[in-house]
Amino acid sequence: MMIRNFSSLLFLLLSKQSSAFAAASSSSSSSSQRRTFLTKMNNGVTTTKLGGWITNCRGGSSTTTTTLFGSSTTKNVEENQPPPPPPQEEAAATKENQPPPPPPQEEEAVSSSLLKSSRGIVGSNLFRAKFGDSTYYYNTSNMGSEFRVVFILGGPGAGKGTQSEFLERDYPCVHLSVGALLRAEQEKEDSPHRISIEECLVAGKIVPVEISLALLQRAMEEIATSRGRNLLYLVDGFPRNDDNLHGWNRCMKSIASVWSVLMYSCPLQVLEERILQRAEQGSGRSDDNIVSAQKRFRTFEELTVPIVDTLRQVVSQQQEQQEQQSLLKVQDIDGNRNIKEVWEDTQRIVNDLFANDVWTANDNLMKAIQTNNEQNYRALCGYMEEDDKTTMKDHEGTITGSTIEISNASIDFQTGTKVTTSYDRIMEETTVRETRIWSYEGGIHGWRCIHYYRTPL
Repeated sequence: MMIRNFSSLLFLLLSKQSSAFAAASSSSSSSSQRRTFLTKMNNGVTTTKLGGWITNCRGGSSTTTTTLFGSSTTKNVEENQPPPPPPQEEAAATKENQPPPPPPQEEEAVSSSLLKSSRGIVGSNLFRAKFGDSTYYYNTSNMGSEFRVVFILGGPGAGKGTQSEFLERDYPCVHLSVGALLRAEQEKEDSPHRISIEECLVAGKIVPVEISLALLQRAMEEIATSRGRNLLYLVDGFPRNDDNLHGWNRCMKSIASVWSVLMYSCPLQVLEERILQRAEQGSGRSDDNIVSAQKRFRTFEELTVPIVDTLRQVVSQQQEQQEQQSLLKVQDIDGNRNIKEVWEDTQRIVNDLFANDVWTANDNLMKAIQTNNEQNYRALCGYMEEDDKTTMKDHEGTITGSTIEISNASIDFQTGTKVTTSYDRIMEETTVRETRIWSYEGGIHGWRCIHYYRTPL
């Protein structure tokens, strides 16, 4: 009797467990069907709310729209995406079914993909021209083409900000620190990213690229509206990792042309000393401390340095394909010196960039003379104001329609906004050494000739 009752009890318990298991399986199957149904209904698109100012990014099979002040970010999702990882409590049970770690070949494929996508980073509206025997890149920025950008990179405290401030002071440059833009956004109480940005900065982590690029693009557009597009934008502290560079290639390649990369190097010990000194002087930065500095330096070494190496490969490939010097260069600058020495190296590099603008202006002036275009000539000559009664013929003589022969051209920077060009020129069968003084006057004018003189040869 006891055995029969025990068997009945055991049968009853097993029946209840079987029913519970069946119900759970049914629920799980229904949940799986609902997830599949929702995925199909959404047509493979997921939406993540980020907030409002819009930057459109495209790349491969994905589309990203970033907004900072009230919209959203969307990303196309491949239909065969793997399922989400199992919950922590199920990890042990599913450990045996986890795929093996990716082989090294996949990392090489990622690097190859990044290198390939970065090849057009210098922009599509650049072309080489000649002024006499000097070769330069024709400046199209005043025609409303891409923003011209220089990446300013280096460890925390390497001198990026100091050198950028000097360039903004003395050259037609705009200093845009991605970190400063993020900190300014962080201080806005109504910003949806205030807390996440602060957490990233304090932890030495990198803020999501969509946020950084949206802020950067907005800043460049606002500056161009008030000061014109004939400027060089110094993007300080970007790109910091491969995600940053991929993001730039997706979002910015069509609106910005990267002309150079300035890489400031400095030992960790020196960087720590500079950051502590900066904190003592009241920088007000939450990341100006030893712990954050060490994390940021480690991030720089592990993530940013490989990106610079990728850009070096881009430069090398461009030179091989074009069989000539590439405009894009990675310029290494030793930041472990006094500020004056570092500044001299920085000036030399940036002078070479702005020489393209000055030669463009000088060449346009010669073309205006050759085609008898009085309007263009006056626009390029600061010595001919509206009340000036002189004409182009008074200054240039009778040479309309003839080819202007130029040779032995040279350029000398007096300051970042005052430049002298000099060259041999044949005028009315006489060879002269013509020297012109160019001044950057900003806005729509850009570089204008403010004085000239000629010496017979």
